[in-house]
Amino acid sequence: MALVLRRAVRRPDGTEACGRLFGRLLHASSRRGHAGLPGPAAVALGAAAVFVAGLIWSLMYVRYQSVWPGYLSHAIVDLCVFGLGAALLFGG
Repeated sequence: MALVLRRAVRRPDGTEACGRLFGRLLHASSRRGHAGLPGPAAVALGAAAVFVAGLIWSLMYVRYQSVWPGYLSHAIVDLCVFGLGAALLFGG
C-alpha cells in the first residue's frame, strides 16, 4: 500500500505532487494499524479526557449561567492542541 501512496503523491519525474503536510497526513492515515499509533488504552484515555472536559464545561455553564466562560476556555484549549499538533507535524 505504501508503494501505491508514493506513486499517488509523486509525479513521474520524482517531484512531489502535493505539499509536505498533505503527504504526511496521507502517509499517517494509511498506516492506521501499524505500531506507533494509539491502541485501545490510548483511545480509552482520550475518550475519558473528552468526557471530563465536557463535564467541566457543563459545570461552568451551570455555575456562571453563560456559555462565554466555557467558550473562552475551549478556545484556549484549542490553541494548545493546535500548537501541539503543529509541533508534531512540523517538528518544532
